[in-house]
Amino acid sequence: MIVYGLVVILVGLGVLIVTDKIAELWLLGEIADYSKFFLAHTGAAGAWGVAAGGDQLRYVNWVKFGITKCILTVVVNLYAMAQSYVSFSKVGRRIITDIFFPGALLAFSLWRAKRGIA
Repeated sequence: MIVYGLVVILVGLGVLIVTDKIAELWLLGEIADYSKFFLAHTGAAGAWGVAAGGDQLRYVNWVKFGITKCILTVVVNLYAMAQSYVSFSKVGRRIITDIFFPGALLAFSLWRAKRGIA
C-alpha cells in the first residue's frame, strides 16, 4: 500500500509540475486543463495510501479505495479503447499497472490479516 501511495503521489506531482513531459511520456499529446486538475488531485489520495500502508487493517477503507480506483481505471481505459478514443500503446502500461496493484494489495492485505500482523 505504501508503494502504491508513493506511485500515486509521484504521478500527481509529475502531472502538476511537468505536465507536458508526462503527456509526452504517456504518448497522450496535449492534456486538457481539467484533466491536469483531476490528475493532480489524485496525487493527494496517494498520501492517504501511504498512511494506510502502515496499518492496513485499521485503514481498510483506504485499501478498498486503492483497489477500487485501480479496477475502475482499467474499466475506463478498456472502454476508451473499445470506443477508439485511445490505443493500447497509449494506455497499455497503465492497464497493466492497475491490474498488478489491486492483486498485490489484496494479496498482502489478506496475508497480513491471516497472520494477525497489524
